[in-house]
Amino acid sequence: MVSPPELKPHAANYFKAILGSTDMPVSAISTSDLSNLLPYRCSEASATSLLHPMFEEEITKTLLSLPTDKCPGPDSYPLEFSRLLGSRCGLRWLQ
Repeated sequence: MVSPPELKPHAANYFKAILGSTDMPVSAISTSDLSNLLPYRCSEASATSLLHPMFEEEITKTLLSLPTDKCPGPDSYPLEFSRLLGSRCGLRWLQ
């Protein structure tokens, strides 16, 4: 096997053997049964706030308020690196 057409079915069969089929059986568990297992319920106000559009100003303010040396930036670089780039590259660092 050296050509892509020969390798594709081999790779597909390999990953099917590892990961299984996509034809999953229908679960006997209902949505209400799952709801009983997950007691947390998001309030209506919280759910609504999650649906509002995000604005660049809000994203910038949130990222700049994060503590330094505690988390990666939006691109997995340290947050300090993202802050430095943000001041030089504008809002491209948010994407």
